[in-house]
Parts: sequence; structure tokens; C-alpha cells
Amino acid sequence: MSSSCLLAGRNEVVIEEREQGIQEIHNQIGEINKIFKDLAVLVKDQGVMIEDIGTHIDNSRAETAQGRSQLAQASNTHKDQNSSLLDVGKARTSVWNVFIDRKSINEYVT
Repeated sequence: MSSSCLLAGRNEVVIEEREQGIQEIHNQIGEINKIFKDLAVLVKDQGVMIEDIGTHIDNSRAETAQGRSQLAQASNTHKDQNSSLLDVGKARTSVWNVFIDRKSINEYVT
């Protein structure tokens, strides 16, 4: 009987060791599960950030195109205004020349 008691005692030790091992594995699986849940939250948050970055890039692209268009319009308007001012200057010079020519003619005639 003593050998069967010894065997039974040894079996109980082995069973307890196995139970402890199983419990450790169970705890580790729980920790891994928590890590995966935390990782899922991080991935989800980063996905939102990436979508925001994409939206900002699209908005910047559209605003840049609009700015280029406005600069082109301003440049054309500036060129037109300079051209108009040049035309006004030419007209003034022409009128002044006519005035001087008339004055010279009147002085010459009299």
C-alpha cells in the first residue's frame, strides 16, 4: 500500500503542477487578449488620424489650386491695369503734343 500511496501522492503533485501550468497559460492568454484589444484601439485611432491627414491633403490641394487661379486672375488684372495706364499716359502725351503744336502754330502765325 505504501507504493500505491506514494504513487497517488506523486500523481497529485503532477496534477497540481499541471493545474498550475494550465493556470499560468490561462493568465498569459488573458494578457495576450488584453494586448490585442489595446492594439486594436491603437490601430483604430491611427486609422482615424490617417483619414484626417488624407482629408487635410485633399483640402490643401483644392485650396492651392484656388490660390493659383486667384493669382493668375490678379496677374492678368494687373497687366490690364498697367496697359490701361500706359494707354492713358499715351493719350495725355498726344493731347499735350497737340496743345503745344497749336500754341506753336499760333505763335508762328502771329
